[in-house]
Amino acid sequence: MKRFNLSEWAVTHRPMVLFLLIATLIVGGLSFNRLGRLEDPNFDVPQMTAIVVWPGATAQEVQDQVLNRIERRLQELDHFDYVRSFARQGYGGITLWMKGGSSKAELDNAWYQVRKKIGDVRQEFPEGVRGPFFNDEYNDRYSVLYALSAPDLSMAELVDVTEAVKRRFQGVPGAAKVDVLGKQAERVYVEVSTRRLAALGIAPTAVFDALARQNLVTPAGSADTEHDRVQVRVDGRLSNVRDVANVTLEVGGQLLRLADIATVRAGYEDPPSFSIRHNGEPVLAIGVTMQQNGNVLDFGQALAQRLAQVQQELPAGVEIQQYADQPRVVAESVWEFERVFLEALAIVLAVSFLFLGWRTGIVVAASVPLVLGLVAAVMYAAGWNLDRISLGALIIALGLLVDDASSSWR
Repeated sequence: MKRFNLSEWAVTHRPMVLFLLIATLIVGGLSFNRLGRLEDPNFDVPQMTAIVVWPGATAQEVQDQVLNRIERRLQELDHFDYVRSFARQGYGGITLWMKGGSSKAELDNAWYQVRKKIGDVRQEFPEGVRGPFFNDEYNDRYSVLYALSAPDLSMAELVDVTEAVKRRFQGVPGAAKVDVLGKQAERVYVEVSTRRLAALGIAPTAVFDALARQNLVTPAGSADTEHDRVQVRVDGRLSNVRDVANVTLEVGGQLLRLADIATVRAGYEDPPSFSIRHNGEPVLAIGVTMQQNGNVLDFGQALAQRLAQVQQELPAGVEIQQYADQPRVVAESVWEFERVFLEALAIVLAVSFLFLGWRTGIVVAASVPLVLGLVAAVMYAAGWNLDRISLGALIIALGLLVDDASSSWR
């Protein structure tokens, strides 16, 4: 029986071969243009952290009364590699690692089960425990970072401007998340003189107790009407400096305001736990994260258009600068690959025409874009992106392809 000969079939079916070659080039070119562009490949970090806050508690109390209860409940779950907890003065946390090779669907289901289990045990926490606060988004990377500065504005005013700019960038197509970075936590400082407290006969703990009692929201019953039942509550939450200054203390049968015996002022966390400087100046930053499997080049163009609009809307004295630009890095990487491809194609054509003749040279040179077109079609069908890893692999493979194409005609 005669074996199938691909070369003979190609020669006897030239129209079909020509159609396949043209179709491969068209499909490959369209696939290459539609491939996602990223600086680094997407990957899922199999890690989750849950943080709890318990003001005033010791590290041992956090461990015994909160973290141990969470750990016992999490023992009901499987597929975890290991769990590690830590306890500090006033807070603690648990970090979970999934076993290697877990798919995204398995990770999403595992994190859902963790939230569910911890939610079930939360009612057993002591009074005053806040949280848990979960974080499983370790694979998010900012595509672009902007710095906002305003020497003539206060931090509160700059925060308001930055939040308005944040909302503008949230409307950009392809934006997954927009964060404001570098905000200092607001604080209300109560500065009390121990000598003055001693002269008035007030214990320092009385000030703390008065603030704690006032900053509560307690149910006060309900009022029944003909059709509805209205819940009544006493809201004593402290929302600003004035509320704190007006907290009352009983001293010797008289009521004194906190402002009468202490200095109450608004401020910010000092020293700040996190701050950002750009060109030596303190700034607030806006980080924009792109949706997965998007094209960062198109996303960068949309951000550039929105940035031009934002710059026209900013108040006088506020300046916004872009200091991290992933679209530019990716564009340079893609152009590097395209430059290498064109250089390889030109070298193959020149060598083939010089030593093999124009007919053979065309055949050899045509093999390079045909193979890359097939690769681009496969990458697009598989959902892969152009990033540092894939571009590096393509550049290496391109060198091997050029060498093989030339060697096969020697």
